[in-house]
Amino acid sequence: MIIKKLKGHSGCEIFLCEENGNKFVRKISPSVDYNNRLILQMKKQSEFTNKAIKTPSVLAEGINEKGNY
Repeated sequence: MIIKKLKGHSGCEIFLCEENGNKFVRKISPSVDYNNRLILQMKKQSEFTNKAIKTPSVLAEGINEKGNY
């Protein structure tokens, strides 16, 4: 369930969501052409580790009905 729409600078749609009592952020590519850039962002986020810096985990990824990542 979407709690509210957030604002960013990339042109992606960003939502604060909640499911089964867990809150998370969902970021959706604005177009199929932008998918590759967002996939690279996801990989970078997934692979980043640093004991001094806490970062959110990537919980899921995929393509929506419009073909956007």
